[in-house]
Amino acid sequence: MSDLPTPTAARLRPPRWTDARLIVGVLLVLGSVVLGSVVVRAADQRSAVYAARGALVPGQRLTEADLVRVDVHLGSLSDRYLTAVTPLPTPLVV
Repeated sequence: MSDLPTPTAARLRPPRWTDARLIVGVLLVLGSVVLGSVVVRAADQRSAVYAARGALVPGQRLTEADLVRVDVHLGSLSDRYLTAVTPLPTPLVV
């Protein structure tokens, strides 16, 4: 037989919640979710306008009950629509 020492096997430790890799990974995921939601919210270019709730007849007086507020992407055409930010001017006729 040989007189050489036999090495002892290094055992793996069970993973712990305080592991730095886990903490960094969770922080990266949370940061990407927050940053993604900020970017999407900043890119939203919708405008609040009025849309007809039902059929409108020419000459009909227009009231708040005839309209519904909707958010739409209008681009450069936003000046052609009645915005829902301010109250309706009176009298309004179709």
